[in-house]
Amino acid sequence: MIDFTSCPIDLIANYGGSDQKRGIIYQGERYMLKMLSCLTGKRERYQE
Repeated sequence: MIDFTSCPIDLIANYGGSDQKRGIIYQGERYMLKMLSCLTGKRERYQE
């Protein structure tokens, strides 16, 4: 798993939609990280 916590944030990135998104710069390239807005109840299904 890649740790993105030390990556610079891409301040000019602007992503629409309902989920939270963050632009980062990783190894000199721009990337978008998408965080799901709701995970409640889904974790239990995946652990079965």
